Amino acid sequence: MTDSEKALTILQATNQGAILDKHHHLILQAALNGELGDATRLIFEDLWDQYVREGDADEDI
Repeated sequence: MTDSEKALTILQATNQGAILDKHHHLILQAALNGELGDATRLIFEDLWDQYVREGDADEDI
């Protein structure tokens, strides 16, 4: 799964990002644009774990 696909899945799991902080929106935008750096990748993967792997979205997506 690409970063863009993961970012879109996180947005779906969070009501199009409505429950996310502003800085998380910026990280998702970086993922969608293919611009994740090392530090932002760590936060992005944490968002993935929090909103997708823990059951807030379908793990099989």
